[in-house]
Amino acid sequence: MSESDQFDEILRSLTAAHHILIFSHLGPDGDAVGSALGLWWLLREQGKEVEVSFADPLPFNFRFLPGVELVTDRPLAGHDLVVALDGSDAERYGANFLTARASGTPLVTIDHHKTNTCFGDLNWVDSQFAATAQMIYHLARQAGWPLSAEAAFCLATGCVTDTNAFSTDHTTPTLLENVADLMREGAPLSQIIRQTMSLRSQADAALWGRILSTQHVERGVAWAMSSIADRKAVGASEEDGSGISTFLCNILGVKIGILFTEVDPETVRLSIRSRPLYDVGTLALDLGGGGHTQASGATLTMALEEAIQLVIPRAQALVQEKVALIP
Repeated sequence: MSESDQFDEILRSLTAAHHILIFSHLGPDGDAVGSALGLWWLLREQGKEVEVSFADPLPFNFRFLPGVELVTDRPLAGHDLVVALDGSDAERYGANFLTARASGTPLVTIDHHKTNTCFGDLNWVDSQFAATAQMIYHLARQAGWPLSAEAAFCLATGCVTDTNAFSTDHTTPTLLENVADLMREGAPLSQIIRQTMSLRSQADAALWGRILSTQHVERGVAWAMSSIADRKAVGASEEDGSGISTFLCNILGVKIGILFTEVDPETVRLSIRSRPLYDVGTLALDLGGGGHTQASGATLTMALEEAIQLVIPRAQALVQEKVALIP
C-alpha cells in the first residue's frame, strides 16, 4: 500500500472508530506529549471517546499543556482503535501498550522517525516532517477538522521542542508556516518556548552542574553522565538533565554530544545529538535504538562504564569517517 493510501486508510479508521486509545513513547519529550494531547483534543472535538496513556511520568516542563491532567498510566481496555505516536518500534511504548496490542485491537502508527519499523496495521511514517505534531496538524487540515486553541497549543509545543526552537535542519518554510497557522488558532508561542526550552526546576539546575562536571571531550565527541547517585543527591528525576546532549554538541570543535543516563545499575539510556553531516540515527539504530539524523537515542542493558566504553569509540569512528571525507 502506498504512503498516500496508508494516510487515507488511517483517516478513515480514525473517522470510523468510537473509542480510541493513544500511546506515545517511554521517556516522553515535547513532541510525544504535544502530538498525543493535540490528537486527543482533535478527536474529542469529533465526538470520539479518547484516552491518552504514557508509561512514564511527564516531565516538569510539559505539565502546563491543556489536557495533561487526563493522561493515565493504568491499563485500559474496551477500545476499537489504538494509535501509537512518535516511537520507532513497539518496545518503545511500555507494558500497557503491549497489552493493548496483544488484544488484537487495530493499531495505527504515526511517526516522523526514519528508523520506524512500521509495526502497526496501518503506518504513516514520513521523516520529511519535523515533528509528529506537525503530522497531526497536517492530518487535521487534510480532514477538515477545526483546530481549537487547546489542540493548537499542544501541536505547536511538539513542533518547537523537536526542532530545538526552530534551530535544526528540519526547520523548513512549511514548518514555520504551519506554526504560524497554529499561532493564529491560539498557540502562545513565546510561552511555549520559555516553558519548554528555558524554564527549569531547582533540582534540574543542580543536576546540570553535577552532570557537566563529568563531561569529557575527545576526538570530536563530548559526553557526560547522569548517575543515580547524583540525581538522588539533588532530588532530581530521571528526566531531569534533558537538553545536555544538545549543549555538549554546541561546544566548539564537537561534532557529537552524548548524555548517558543511568536508569538502574544495569540499564543506561542514551541521548545523542550531532552537527550536520554526522548521522547519529544510524549509530543509535546499531545500538538497538533509533531517531533522526541529528537527534537519536537508545537504551542499553549494561552498566554505565560499560556503555561508555561501547558507545564512545563508535561515535568517534563516525566523526573520523566524516572528517576523512571532507576535502
